Amino acid sequence: MRRLYSCVLALAIGLSTTPAYAATSVTPRPAVQAQAPTGELPDRRTGNSKTSRNSNGTYTTTIASGPVNYRDRQGRWQPIDSTLAAAGNSGYAWSNRANAYSVSFKKALAQDYLKIDARGKSFDLSLNGAGAAAATVRGSRISYVRPFPGVDLLYDVGATGVKETLVLANPSVPDHYRFTLAIPAGAALKAVRASDGSWQFFLPPQDDPVFTLAVPSATDGAIAAGTVRYADSSRVPCSSVREMKVAGSRWPQLTIAPSTRS
Repeated sequence: MRRLYSCVLALAIGLSTTPAYAATSVTPRPAVQAQAPTGELPDRRTGNSKTSRNSNGTYTTTIASGPVNYRDRQGRWQPIDSTLAAAGNSGYAWSNRANAYSVSFKKALAQDYLKIDARGKSFDLSLNGAGAAAATVRGSRISYVRPFPGVDLLYDVGATGVKETLVLANPSVPDHYRFTLAIPAGAALKAVRASDGSWQFFLPPQDDPVFTLAVPSATDGAIAAGTVRYADSSRVPCSSVREMKVAGSRWPQLTIAPSTRS
């Protein structure tokens, strides 16, 4: 009996230093399913919609009346962001953050103060005879104050293009403004007058316009930022607006002539 007891004791000591998995019966637990992530699902984006997975397992798709996403160079949908931020272009201060086209602005009015990049080409805009007005930026709007006496120049960057507004303070301001659009050297740009009076610009062999200069319009009083107050009691169209649509995206025509009225 003494020898048997010693063997049993030695066996017990040996087991105490070894993990007891083989000696213990464990009931396997069911596999834990990973919870699906919530929030937007990038692979379900379209040009004008986004889809999100909710915490209760349902989905919500939001459809917009205009584009909210654009395709990047890899063909993936990415959110459009028209906010003006520090530009990466040399000589320019601000540009829109994310879109199929890029628009850049200089910090003061000068030659080629505005640059549009679309479909691998750059187009520059200058305002003839304008002073070196400094720019201020707020969100997706840039303002050049007093390039001419009594005149402010505004640009609103959007998902489909750029809207230009000339705000006229009184009837003594000029009634004609000339812009120069510079095209890339060697580009075979073709201009076509559309039935609505706008101009469409094509880069053959592409059959859709790289950009469109829409017909300008004039309003008396209310514009996007609110109501303009006149410097005197005279009544004139206080703002002239033009838009160009850039390769699926809009901005102004080259000559704006608001008429004075009483």
